[in-house]
Amino acid sequence: MAKEEKHKTERITGAQKAAILILTLPEDVAVEVIKRLKEHELNRIAKTILTLGAIKKDMVKLVLKEAYDELAEIAPLRTAPEELRRLL
Repeated sequence: MAKEEKHKTERITGAQKAAILILTLPEDVAVEVIKRLKEHELNRIAKTILTLGAIKKDMVKLVLKEAYDELAEIAPLRTAPEELRRLL
């Protein structure tokens, strides 16, 4: 991720990033993610979702790109990058 893009996503909190990610997932996938959250994590993200307001498309793209980049650094991906981007 470019330095300028990273700077833009650093302006929002981790909870906001998580909320944006969950909101972009298909409903059935979001439900599976939510099931795995601890109660305090779910409460924090739920409160964050309620306060987000309108989310600009550019910010959603940056958050998704940052998540993709973070996942790629953590472990080698066994799926093709295009498939992962489609899933995210």
